[in-house]
Amino acid sequence: FTLALLERIKHFFSVPKVNFVLVTNLDQLKKSVSYSYGSDDEEARMYLQKFYHLATRLPEKKQLRGQSHIDGFISYVFNDFSKFEAESVHRQSIITSLSSIAEIRGYSLRTIEKISTRIALVLASADSRQLALAPLITCLCAFKIDCPELYMKAQNRTINLNEVEGFFVFSKWRKHVDLSETLAHDLWKYCLGSGSGDIKIFMGRNRFHEWRNVLPATCELIEGLKFSEER
Repeated sequence: FTLALLERIKHFFSVPKVNFVLVTNLDQLKKSVSYSYGSDDEEARMYLQKFYHLATRLPEKKQLRGQSHIDGFISYVFNDFSKFEAESVHRQSIITSLSSIAEIRGYSLRTIEKISTRIALVLASADSRQLALAPLITCLCAFKIDCPELYMKAQNRTINLNEVEGFFVFSKWRKHVDLSETLAHDLWKYCLGSGSGDIKIFMGRNRFHEWRNVLPATCELIEGLKFSEER
């Protein structure tokens, strides 16, 4: 299909001031030429040169995943999200949390985009009280996209802290002034019944009074179901 498309572009759309930018794997394309026309690698390379005037290589995946690149992408996604006009602290908490998770899990930009879309859908229906759970929401959305089995266990409250810590490795989260790594870890401890005094005060201040209900209720929010006022 790709080879046929190239030939059509060459023969039918070769008109002045019309340029095409093509993204492809040249090595795979050479194999297609060799298979179709019985040519060797050199002949295939020469044949393909008829279809382009300039070729360049994109960075390797490991180079593309530089953390500054990921941070910039995530910041771009959430900086213009209108929900955060007066909630910049929660925006930064999400950016920090997702950046750390992406670094540890080695996410591609496509996976980050899927998780970000899920987070944005959740936050569109969240109120200011629920936004206080931003790091937890981020973690659960990462579970939902990357590991549905653990998401289901969190939803059913059968997940344990070792599974959570093994997946997110909070100790490797980069340190930020908003202390997202501490809050995320403490929120999970609270939800699983081992929260400290400080996180209990934080949750009480945001009117979350029963730790057993927080995970199921947050998953309801993620699934688009009603989030009751008293949890």
